[in-house]
Amino acid sequence: AIAEAEAVEEREALANAHYMIAWTRVNQGEFGQESHFERALSLFEELGDVKRQGDVLTYFGAMAYWEGRWREAVELYERGRERSQRAGDAVGAAIASMNIAEVRSDQGRLDEAEGPAREALRVFRAAAYAELIATNCSILGRIVSRAGRHEEAGAILVEARQQAEHSGAQ
Repeated sequence: AIAEAEAVEEREALANAHYMIAWTRVNQGEFGQESHFERALSLFEELGDVKRQGDVLTYFGAMAYWEGRWREAVELYERGRERSQRAGDAVGAAIASMNIAEVRSDQGRLDEAEGPAREALRVFRAAAYAELIATNCSILGRIVSRAGRHEEAGAILVEARQQAEHSGAQ
């Protein structure tokens, strides 16, 4: 796809090819995809596609998180959230917020984690996006459990499981 997009100078297809290669490889556990993420981001910036910039930055942040580069992950998530908000992509912005909440929770910064997780959950519920509700409830449940509110955490984690089953994302 990259070679064909370059041959016909189709910049949007080229940006999407770089993003999808990075996204797919990271999902398969093959990290170190910075060059593909950076190329996709650069192309989407040239094209003025702010929504896709948000997508790239947020998934680039996920790779940094999974690689243990948490400070960089939060920076990328924040940039992704800002671009998603600018593009009017409430779900994309909420995904970035949810991811920031997960990092803050893992760092033990529960006071900084719970608010963004709850706000993201509100957006996912409004969008009726079961898979994201499940993921967010899993993160929020851990935050609340780490705060010592185990009964509340149990109810949130039950919802996570139910939403995962509903979406087929067990």
